[in-house]
Amino acid sequence: MSCSSVSRPPSDDTTESGDRRRLRSIAQFAEWLAVAGVAMGLGYVAYLALAPDALAVALRREVPGVVVAPGAPALTAAGLVSLVPALIFIAAMGSARTLFRLLGRAATVFDPAAPSVLRRIGLLAIAAAVAGVIVRMVVGLLMTSANPPGQQQLVLSVSSGDVTALVVGLLMLAFALVMQEGIRLDEDNRSIL
Repeated sequence: MSCSSVSRPPSDDTTESGDRRRLRSIAQFAEWLAVAGVAMGLGYVAYLALAPDALAVALRREVPGVVVAPGAPALTAAGLVSLVPALIFIAAMGSARTLFRLLGRAATVFDPAAPSVLRRIGLLAIAAAVAGVIVRMVVGLLMTSANPPGQQQLVLSVSSGDVTALVVGLLMLAFALVMQEGIRLDEDNRSIL
C-alpha cells in the first residue's frame, strides 16, 4: 500500500485546521457572491420600476403572440407578477449570505442557527420553482388579455430551472434535518465528556 493512499484520522489537528481554513475561505467568498446577488436583484427590480418601457419590452419578449398591446392595468399587473421570482431570489441570496456567515465565523460547523437558515433557503427554492410556473402562466394571460377572442394564451410550462430549484429546495430541507441531527449528536457527545 502506498503512502498516498493512507488517510489521516479525522481527529488530526492539522487536517481539521486546514479543512476549517478552506471552509472559511469558501464561506467568505460565497458570502460576497450572495451580497452581489442581492445587489443585482435589487438593481434589476429598481431598473424595471424606474423604466416602465423596459419592463413592457421585456414582458412582450417573454410572451410571444401579443397581437394587441394590453391595457395599462393588465401591463402593470403583469409587471408586478413578473417581479415575484426576483423578490424570491433576493430573499434566498440574503438567507444564503446568513448561512455562509454562520459557517465561516462559527467556532464549530454545527451552529445551532444553521438548520433554520437551511430550511428557509429550501422553502424559498421550492417557492421559486412553483412561482416560475405560475408567473409564466399569469403573465401570459395578462399580456394576451387584449388579443381578439381565440388568441389569448394560457402558457403552462415547467422549465429545467424549475425542476432544479425544486430539487435544490428538497436537498436543503434534507440537509437541514441532517445538520439538526448532527447538532443533537454533538451535544450528546459533549454531555458524555
